[in-house]
Amino acid sequence: MAAAVILFTFKTPDAHKPVDATFKNKLLHMDFLGTALVMGASICLLLALQYAGVTYAWNSSVVIGLLVGFVLITAALVVAELWQGERAMLTPRLMRQRSVWVSAVWGFFFAGSYFAVLYYLPIYFQSIAGTGAIGSGVRNIPLIALFSIGTLGSGRIITKTGIAAPYMPASSVIVTIGCGLLYTLDVGTPTGKWVGYQILAGFGFGIGLQIPVIIAQAYAAPADMAPVSAIIIFARSTGATFMIAAAQSGFTNQLGRRLASTAPNVDPNLVSATGATDLRRDFSGAELDGIIRAYAWGIKIAFAIAIGASGVSAIFSLFTKWDNINKKKAQPKNNKL
Repeated sequence: MAAAVILFTFKTPDAHKPVDATFKNKLLHMDFLGTALVMGASICLLLALQYAGVTYAWNSSVVIGLLVGFVLITAALVVAELWQGERAMLTPRLMRQRSVWVSAVWGFFFAGSYFAVLYYLPIYFQSIAGTGAIGSGVRNIPLIALFSIGTLGSGRIITKTGIAAPYMPASSVIVTIGCGLLYTLDVGTPTGKWVGYQILAGFGFGIGLQIPVIIAQAYAAPADMAPVSAIIIFARSTGATFMIAAAQSGFTNQLGRRLASTAPNVDPNLVSATGATDLRRDFSGAELDGIIRAYAWGIKIAFAIAIGASGVSAIFSLFTKWDNINKKKAQPKNNKL
């Protein structure tokens, strides 16, 4: 649908000068090989995380084969991108620039942490607090509201001052603390706590999520603006996908293990198939209490993965460039930054 809308509604600006290239060269610049390798590597990792500990054991040949496949296909992707050079989807010349690779790696872990939290907070409210889909959305408002306020506020300040780099370590630290507090959520957590924890985490996510794109674009030459932006967005999207998959794997594995002690007579597969919103409809009494305790523990594991991801982002934030981006924009760009 999106492709169809673009195809029939997009009009090239009059000021744009099309690149004089043959149809063959245009096809080569689409990097079908790199796209196929990215898809293959992603599928291998996602299936490994989905199967491990649930359908197959972690040490099974299927899971190990998928993880080995992920590593080998990723290595092939690196070789393919280096071989294609300027035609590559992840242009090696740009990936070598500190302003790009630091922003990409930081965005991978930071966005991964954000989307893991955004995914599992509603599950917490639906399973532990017993709210419906709408109710869990309402309880998510503190996170989303402070995210919006943080994004707007940091954007305006950066535009005025040109100081962007400090927001990366600051937001990583705030988010790590916020995710640590969210990890403490349990059965019967008071409203004031889960509201306050979301306010802190949401503000941290808001002031930082857009910073990699801002910094990378500030150091990019005009001709590199689009590919640099695409690399950062690709890294953030990939991080979000992989971290949600990792959180789901941790949640599902730990849910099954905890159910063995909290609700030993309940089939873990039935609990997983029921879903968070229908637990109170299909279970009751001691079984329901045991399932809710197991759910609470599984959600803690998901938040623990978010803590780890944001903590790693804090380390990589220290490698970013600390120049004033307003001054950099006024200087001639080159490709050696």
